[in-house]
This record gives sequence, C-alpha cells and structure tokens, in this order.
Amino acid sequence: MPQAFTLSDRVSRAITRVLRRLGVHRSTTHDVVTRTRKMALDAGPMAVQDLSRQLAEEFADDLKRLIEQQAFAWVPLSSKYSRRKQMLRLDPRILIATGRYVRSIRPVQQPDGSWVVGIPPTPLFPGSRHTLQDLARWLEFGTRNMPARPHWRPAMSLWKTKSYQAKLALKHGVSTYLRRRGFR
Repeated sequence: MPQAFTLSDRVSRAITRVLRRLGVHRSTTHDVVTRTRKMALDAGPMAVQDLSRQLAEEFADDLKRLIEQQAFAWVPLSSKYSRRKQMLRLDPRILIATGRYVRSIRPVQQPDGSWVVGIPPTPLFPGSRHTLQDLARWLEFGTRNMPARPHWRPAMSLWKTKSYQAKLALKHGVSTYLRRRGFR
C-alpha cells in the first residue's frame, strides 16, 4: 500500500524561492506586510506561475518514480505476456517494457499559462493510429483484454496529501516569520 508523502526538500525550496520573489525572506524589514503586498502585485502572477511549473515537474517526477518502484497494487502481468517480455528482453516490471511510456510523462504549459502533467499525443509506433495518450487511458482504466492498472488517480490522491502538507508548511513558515518580526 502506498504511503503518504512528506514535504520534500524540492517543494520547500520552491516555496522559499517564491517567498523571496514576493519579498518575504530572512532579511530584516520594517514593513513586511506592505512590501509583500506591493511585490505580490508586481511579481505575484509570475511567481505563482513559476511555482505551478515547479509543482507540475515534481508531480511528474513523483509519478515516474512510483511507477518505476512498482508502488501501486496492480494485477500481475499474465504469464503469457511475462514470457513474451522475457523473450524480447524487455523490462519485466509492469507499465515499463521499453520505458518510453514512463519517459513521456511530463509537465506541459497550457495556453492560459497554467501547467499540467500529461502524455504527448505521439503515435505508439510509426504508422500507428493509436497514441501514447490512448495507451495511458488503456493502462489507467483497462480494456476488455487487459486489467486496469491505475497510476494517475492514485498518484493524484497522494499528491493532494502532499500539497496539503506544503500548504500547512507554507502557512506555518510565513506566520512564524511574521511573529519573529513583531507582527501578530
């Protein structure tokens, strides 16, 4: 069973960078609130977009790591397919065979500037009418001939726990900083 994430150093560094851009850092200031508001108005959208990109990159990395470590409770491969993978000298792990699918998971910027994690619509192989996105859907939900091996939904569930922990850490860090500077 997958375990809940703890706040990683990478998320902590990303939050610290955003706070620094907003003017909240360890240097002493005489009016943190006013300065933070001004900088948030000036640089806030870019800082939030940068944080969005960094969090999307981290989610993609986490999803890849969970797949590579076989962290989900999936139905095992059929013995026939296991033998075929062995004969073709493919990776014996579930969802990995050649590694192309896992490598294709990446953050993508949307037209509105937001970031999402997804799979590009590239063909499965030259001349195929099916894409890697089709493969992702088949793997996640299964087909008539293949059991579902969900990985996007469970990873997102774990990510919600992680983002909640990041939110609490951010809130605690900012309130501690302000308290130390004499703000209540």
